[in-house]
Amino acid sequence: MFNTFRSYIEPDYFPIKSIVKSDDRGNLVEAVKEKTGGQMFYSSTKPGKTRGNHYHRRKIERFYVIKGQASIKIRKIGSNKIFEYKIDSEEPSFVDIPLHYTHNITNIGYEDLITLFWANELFNTQDTDTFQEDV
Repeated sequence: MFNTFRSYIEPDYFPIKSIVKSDDRGNLVEAVKEKTGGQMFYSSTKPGKTRGNHYHRRKIERFYVIKGQASIKIRKIGSNKIFEYKIDSEEPSFVDIPLHYTHNITNIGYEDLITLFWANELFNTQDTDTFQEDV
């Protein structure tokens, strides 16, 4: 059902702003809430470096910038139109990557970029559902 829902959302729907809950201890931001399935992971990316440049046929991903500034770019396979989302951890937000969209994330800041990722399925080295193509 989620994949059907996602297939109807246009890329200009994103980024989604998150609710930040603050108190004297700091901030709490809920990035992903689910009861079953999927996988969360994070990466650090050095300034000026890019990750990705691939697409998936069945795997949904969510990119959530935890620290730093990022440029997330996506392009539908067979199209020349590129969507770019500039994300700053000072205003927590995320981008869902649609199926059949090649995508990448670039650190456009001056410190390490920390990104939390969620995928709707566990990574399988025998069947990665990952196809290289530059945005």
